[in-house]
Amino acid sequence: MFTHEEIQSLNDLEMSVYNYIIKNKQKVSYMKIRELADEAHVSTTTILCMCKKFGCEGYSEFKLKFKQYLKQEREQKEDVDFSLLAKMSDCNISYYLPNRKVDGIYQITSQVPVICVIEMLALKLYRQKET
Repeated sequence: MFTHEEIQSLNDLEMSVYNYIIKNKQKVSYMKIRELADEAHVSTTTILCMCKKFGCEGYSEFKLKFKQYLKQEREQKEDVDFSLLAKMSDCNISYYLPNRKVDGIYQITSQVPVICVIEMLALKLYRQKET
């Protein structure tokens, strides 16, 4: 959402708003323009100027795009976390769990519950970290 060129075009006051937004992503996505102005110690005009530099008509459009940006960021992080979890489970757990034979046939499903438990725990930890 924020390109290098757009960030470089910000003046000092707009940069202070940008820094506040980055440090308080979740909070800002629900703030009104006046609340953000008060928290960042700037005027609403400064915020509107910053929004325009990010290609938005106004603060409402900025918030909408910012929420979409946060959603994409979360989804990308989840994808990375779960692909890493899958690699960990493939590399670590499956090699340490013994294969079971039932009627002469290997039963690899004995590993699935362990992987599911780890995945559920990882998801809960991830969601707790977000809040």
